[in-house]
Amino acid sequence: MTHTLHTHHTPTLTMKHTAACTALLTLVLLTTAALTSCTKRVNDPAALAGTWLHTDDDSRDYLTFNADGTGYKWEEPLTDVPSFTPIREAIYWNLADGRLTIVEPDGDTDIEHVRQANDGLIKIGDDYYARQNTTNLKH
Repeated sequence: MTHTLHTHHTPTLTMKHTAACTALLTLVLLTTAALTSCTKRVNDPAALAGTWLHTDDDSRDYLTFNADGTGYKWEEPLTDVPSFTPIREAIYWNLADGRLTIVEPDGDTDIEHVRQANDGLIKIGDDYYARQNTTNLKH
């Protein structure tokens, strides 16, 4: 009876495999960098002037920033409620070093990082806000 001895072949990385792995790793790193750099810090208060909308699970949240550091915030339900009238709350705001400070009349203060994805989209904290055409708003 003859026995055949089988040996396991240990794969070795060829130059071609090493180059492919390096290229793949580079692509992953570049993709990650591109996704994290899709937004840039907002430092110019003029970039915020206007009305912005964030929609969440049950409401539309609006922020209006006036060039003089005043503004308003209000929300509306996602579904139309015939008797609902939004109540605009006055705010004061300031932007410095990419940090937006919003002060309400009762003194409550909210400070969030602001980043701009493009001319019509900003990110305040974790929420995205889209620039609105103010002639069509109910307020």
